[in-house]
This record gives sequence, C-alpha cells and structure tokens, in this order.
Amino acid sequence: MLPEDTGSHAPAGRTGGSSTGAPYGAPGTTVRRQDPVRRVGKKTGPKPRFSRQDVIDAALDIGINSFTMAAVASRLGVAAPAVYRLFDGRDDVTRACLVEVVAEMPRPDEDADWEAAIRHWAERTWETSEKYPGLARLLMSSPENYEHIRDRLQSMLTTVVDRGFTPGQAAFALDLVLGMTLSSFLGGSSVRSAVADVAVAAEAQGREFDRSSMERSDREIFEYKLQFIIDGMKDHCPDI
Repeated sequence: MLPEDTGSHAPAGRTGGSSTGAPYGAPGTTVRRQDPVRRVGKKTGPKPRFSRQDVIDAALDIGINSFTMAAVASRLGVAAPAVYRLFDGRDDVTRACLVEVVAEMPRPDEDADWEAAIRHWAERTWETSEKYPGLARLLMSSPENYEHIRDRLQSMLTTVVDRGFTPGQAAFALDLVLGMTLSSFLGGSSVRSAVADVAVAAEAQGREFDRSSMERSDREIFEYKLQFIIDGMKDHCPDI
C-alpha cells in the first residue's frame, strides 16, 4: 500500500531530505547522505604508497618462482591486501615479472647470421637465469608461462626464418636450444655428480679415466652442447 502523499517534496533536481520533515537544507535539520555508488571493476580504498614496479622488483628479489604475495607485502612494508589493489593475484605478478625479465634481454645484432643469433639467444637465456634465481625452474615446470614471452619467441623465430630456415625448422631449433639451455642450467651439477660416481666405480675395477672433463663448469658444458646443436643444424635441421 502506497503511503499517503503529504504534498511535501524536495526541490527539483535535489535528492534526499530532512529526517524531521523540514524543508531540505533548513537550519537544524539532519540530511541523510546517499550511499556512494560502487563502480564495477574499480578498486576502492586509499591509493597505495607504492607502485606496480615496486611489487615487480620485490618479487624478483625474493625469487620469481618462490615469492608469495605476503612476502612481497612484507618487503614493501605494507599489508598484503594493499598489493591486491595493483595486481589481481600471484599469477598476475608472475606475468608482469616475466615481461620485465624478457624486456631486459638484448636482441641479437641485425646483421648477425643464424648461428650467431641462436648462440646469442641461448647465452642471454643462461645469463638471465643466473640473474633471476628461479626463472629457469619456473619456465621448465610451468610451460604455460611461455605465453607471457610469446612476443620474444616470435621475434626469434622470425630472425631465424629470415636467415634461410623454414618456420618448422626454426621452431625445432629454438625449442631444442631453449630446452637444452634451461635443463643444463638446472641439472648440470647433478649429471656430473652421477658421472663421477660411475668413474669411481669403474676405476675400482682397474679402468682409467681422464677426469679433466669432469672439472668443467656448468657453463662450459652448456657451451659444448650448444655448439653440438649448431653443428648438427648445419648438416640437417628437421622441419616440424
């Protein structure tokens, strides 16, 4: 049932009214404020005292594969909910970190041949993995993260194709080189340790081994593997 019209209305163009029934805005009256309209998709609250770049830097310092939103907030000296005002969650921060990391990687010289371009890409990937602990493991354990560096991958494919390879050959070569680089970075020491154990057992049976090869660093072994792949590409590179 509709209430009886008392004939008293607020002036045209105004909203709200007096809780006492007095004219809108009259002295001694209390005006009820309307609840603010919340905009869908807009984050509310005070503006953060830090930037998106601060969050990215903190996550990279902690470790791109191991940071938590709470750890990032602690590093910035704020409460965790404050970080969510700039990023939707951990995956969002990870994506931003990957974009930042890849953007730092220099591109090969425009006049570089295909061999120099591939070597450049592999070596910069290794060096970037050294600079940012956890990067290699993140890419190896979560292949979906390659989507965040798609632009750089496509750029490298184009570089190799422009130097005489088919798209399928370029894809095969770069996939092989990237996989080798990351796995060598992560597992080189473990493989050498296993080889040393085998050598000790063989020597106990009277066989002799040249141990100088076992003293090479992970980076040296990586360079040998890279050259092996490049030499193979010169003779035959499968088209996938």
